[in-house]
Order: sequence, then structure tokens, then C-alpha cells
Amino acid sequence: MRVVFLTHNYPLRPGDPSGAALGTLARALMRRGIAVRVVTPSDESGPVVVDGVPVSRVRAGRSIREIIAGMREETREIARDLARLEKLDVRD
Repeated sequence: MRVVFLTHNYPLRPGDPSGAALGTLARALMRRGIAVRVVTPSDESGPVVVDGVPVSRVRAGRSIREIIAGMREETREIARDLARLEKLDVRD
């Protein structure tokens, strides 16, 4: 038998409380000889093993770095637009 968990929340490392119940279930199933794999979103993608459980982290959406970079650019654009409206001299 094979089990795949598709979840939005799974421990990043041993002892991580997020998704701990699912981690416990996955390990218990593996001890009974059931093949288990977890698929969960993350800022970075790739296969990892957490407490003996194979986890595929898939990129879902933008990373926090990309969000912050986008906010900085949007803030610059707003400042430039306001400067044009107010005829101010604004530099990056």
C-alpha cells in the first residue's frame, strides 16, 4: 500500500510543531510497512527527508523575498507618481 499526503502544513524539521499530527501519522504508517510520501508547499522546492519521511516541497506562489522586493518597487512607483502630482524632486 502507498499513501500520499497532500497538505499545506508539514514539519520543516524534527520537533517542528507545525503539522506535527500528520508527521506522527506518517511515521506510524511507515513503521507498519506502508510507503508514505508527503507533498507540501514551500518557498523552496525539492525533495527532503524529515524524521525518516520523504517530503516533496513544491514551490507555491512567490517567496517572501519576492513579495518584499515587489513591495519595494511598488513603493518607489507610488513615490514617483506622487512626486509628479506634487511636482517634487524625488530620487531613488
